[in-house]
Amino acid sequence: DAAKVRPFWGRAFVFGVVGAGLTYAMLTLAAVLTFHAVGYKTLRYADFFSPAFRTRFREAQAGYYANRADELFKGGDYRGGLLALSIAYNKNPSDWATGLTLARLLQRSNQFKIGDEVYEKLRTDFPERTEEVSAVWSEALLFRGDWLKLARLAASRVPVAGPSRGAWMSTLVYALRKLPDSQANVGYAECRPMVNDVYPGVLDAEVALRNHDTARARSIVAGLAAPSDPYLAQYAVEFAIQTRDFTAASIALNALQNVLGPFFGNLYAARIAADKGEASLAAISFGNLVSRPVTLDKLDFACAELVRRPALDRLNIA
Repeated sequence: DAAKVRPFWGRAFVFGVVGAGLTYAMLTLAAVLTFHAVGYKTLRYADFFSPAFRTRFREAQAGYYANRADELFKGGDYRGGLLALSIAYNKNPSDWATGLTLARLLQRSNQFKIGDEVYEKLRTDFPERTEEVSAVWSEALLFRGDWLKLARLAASRVPVAGPSRGAWMSTLVYALRKLPDSQANVGYAECRPMVNDVYPGVLDAEVALRNHDTARARSIVAGLAAPSDPYLAQYAVEFAIQTRDFTAASIALNALQNVLGPFFGNLYAARIAADKGEASLAAISFGNLVSRPVTLDKLDFACAELVRRPALDRLNIA
């Protein structure tokens, strides 16, 4: 009768639920072992019961393809490795390091457009990493000589880069000077509004120099704000050296020693002396430049100076 049958169905339901649970658990364990055998090493048993399972699974997929890319690169299959790394990044775009590696390798394989898109996506997705990503991207643009894009990137960093804004402004000026005449007007027009609040007048002086109006350029530089900013101090001295106004360069160097510091003081003193043909003074300043303690920054500047102004007496010191 119904009273006797009811307990049986209750037990059957419990057994059914327990059996289904055990079956699911065994299937899950089998799936984990299978995925681990395939190469999804980061996937764990508990992930199958987590609300974030889809995220964990995509991260495991990304790890698999990243490892696969490494194997292909080591085996000499550059194209296959690049494809695998691209899949890894697309599976887990929160992995900014993989994205940065992908962007670098795309640049090296001459896939500039796609590489630039990855760099820009990384800057958008990881604002806390913008400075680092921008620095790596700028190296790629410098290497391939994309001066307009480099100028735009540098100009975008100047207002927000804090301590490194001077380095970005220096990069901007360099890139704008390298622009062909067909792009110069566009470059200056786009970049001037982005940096004028930080370094007013600098790009106006650059435009005057490009137009061979040295007198106007000197007038603009003379009217710049008091160069307590290290970049403005460097620009004032470098401008005078570039325009071969060595008297003004020496005066500016002496006036700005406290802002420039001993390293740049020696660097500019060596440049002025070398350009004036005063070899012995250039040798002394260059020797001070590479004095102990020797750092990578010192060596970088010293090597660049030797390439720019080779002189036997300074080469012997180096």
